[in-house]
Amino acid sequence: MSDQILEQVVSKHLRHRVPDLRTGDSVRVHQKITEGEKSRIQVFEGVVIKVTKPNTMMARVTVRKLSGGIGVEKSWLLNSPSLVKIEILRRSKVRRKFISYMRELRGKATRLKEIKFDKAELNRYADFGQAELDEIAIKEAEKLAKAEAKRAEADAKKAEAEATQAKAEADQAKPEASKDETKSSEA
Repeated sequence: MSDQILEQVVSKHLRHRVPDLRTGDSVRVHQKITEGEKSRIQVFEGVVIKVTKPNTMMARVTVRKLSGGIGVEKSWLLNSPSLVKIEILRRSKVRRKFISYMRELRGKATRLKEIKFDKAELNRYADFGQAELDEIAIKEAEKLAKAEAKRAEADAKKAEAEATQAKAEADQAKPEASKDETKSSEA
């Protein structure tokens, strides 16, 4: 029973269109970064040094690049909603699952032997996050529209209440004025 529940939860968040990433691939990862209310797409380009648990919910890719002579590594869950796109630029021949030896290499020593591949075929699923981002944008727009409708409805109710109150105050003022007129006409 708990396995079924777990599988249902996992299947909701599992992406079915994930590119075939391998160790040694040169990739460009597009990630959505949200800072406060602003969001932007940040690109990280480097070599895949490790792919962990492919085809599972916890699939993870680690990408390494040299930035100003300093090695920088980033790791992403492939099913993360923040990932927008992963493009495979080059595919290289490596004989290991985890090319940790790349961490000690610099310059020309980091070159890997490139192998030919069908770039269009592999990048067919590169933009796996765009449909999901479109869905998110649509949901956000619907939320904003509902909030705006509620706000307009509340404003209309408030205006109606103010009009009713003003009318009630005017009605109260009329009888008092008419009583004052009757008193002055009696005198």
